[in-house]
Amino acid sequence: TYTLTTSKVAYFKRKYAEEEDLHQDYHGYFPKHLILPEDRTCILKLSLEKLRFLEDPETYLRRSVLINNLLRKIHLE
Repeated sequence: TYTLTTSKVAYFKRKYAEEEDLHQDYHGYFPKHLILPEDRTCILKLSLEKLRFLEDPETYLRRSVLINNLLRKIHLE
């Protein structure tokens, strides 16, 4: 019963966090002065690896959209 309770708690935490994410304003989510160029390069490489790892982006649409949005933001900066 402990694992069942833990998984329920994790589900509701994740669900609540996802609902909060929908209401947040992501403009300026990563302030430029807090991210070093080396970190941007690392984020870019990790994001590209994650996209390559997804066999079918349509299956994981939300994840692929978030990764693509992050890549677009990095390129614009």
